[in-house]
Amino acid sequence: MKQRNAHVDYIRGIAILLVMLGHTVSNNGMNDFADSGMYKVIFALQMPLFMLVSGYVTKYSRPIDSGKALASFFGRRSLCYLLPWGVWTLFRGFAFGGWTLGTVKNEAVSLLWNMDSGYWFLFSLWTICAVWGTGSFIANKLTEKRVPRVILCSVFSAALSVGLFFVGLKAGLSFLNIKLTLYYIPFFFLGYVFASFYGTFEHGKKFRVVETSVAALSFVAFVAITLNRNVYYLGESVSEIAIRIICSLTGCISVIFFSVKFFEEFKACAWLETLKKGVTVIGRESLGFYLIHYLFLNMIRLPAGTSFYSFEAFETCLMNYILTVLLSDVVIYIINRCAPLKAVLFGKIKK
Repeated sequence: MKQRNAHVDYIRGIAILLVMLGHTVSNNGMNDFADSGMYKVIFALQMPLFMLVSGYVTKYSRPIDSGKALASFFGRRSLCYLLPWGVWTLFRGFAFGGWTLGTVKNEAVSLLWNMDSGYWFLFSLWTICAVWGTGSFIANKLTEKRVPRVILCSVFSAALSVGLFFVGLKAGLSFLNIKLTLYYIPFFFLGYVFASFYGTFEHGKKFRVVETSVAALSFVAFVAITLNRNVYYLGESVSEIAIRIICSLTGCISVIFFSVKFFEEFKACAWLETLKKGVTVIGRESLGFYLIHYLFLNMIRLPAGTSFYSFEAFETCLMNYILTVLLSDVVIYIINRCAPLKAVLFGKIKK
């Protein structure tokens, strides 16, 4: 059995906990939640952090150096992302969206242009992995040297992304969630490039100094941008997109750096060790939490017009958040005990 990277699962755990907290806050009828400092941070970090980690773990993928390997890669990614996306999209549509057998065709067609209303992240991640996998296949065919291979993979993937953009211009950027996919591609590839060269530099004499300096500068930049701009409200001009990307990237760098330091250095305190292990376990099941937590969001509803800054909102959101995490964990535990359910609902087949 392949050894998992506990640091990666830990970061994934932080990311999915942020996602669940963000959805708890934003789906309970409070109109002023987006102005809060907490939500500014959550919105800037949650999905970019996932994409960075997803790009980083490409280092553990099997080499895509043949047509058979490419087909296998697409098969694994489709099973992991598209199967759960399709199953849970149908479930959510029939259970909560008012779908019927008579309207399912029209609903499915409409969904192609409105994927951000459901489990869009899985489809976007599949698309990005398809772009990377194709670029990696071409690069591996052209060279066996690591640096040229990474450069070529990135160049060919960029070309495929441009092609995806033109498809979006023709069909609409909301088609197949192309707009969000293109926005998150840079984070995925930054994770991929970093993973490709991290092992080369991590033992260098000056690496720790550079790493700490970059993390410190990133933290300062993230705080400065968050205090002065609300990325939630930024538009789609080139400058606004650039600000949003810089804010998210500097925030992710800061979170990863300080989280890893916390993971490595705080080992004397028993309850902190328990906390880290819990977050790591949640990260290991991040896909399940992403899919299931929608079922339990905001079981306790706030009265209409409640302000985010009231104690009632804090108390209710906290209770909802705890319930969402605990109940999702229980359902994931049950599903994982049944191999057929695990395969269909989570796309995980025991090998």
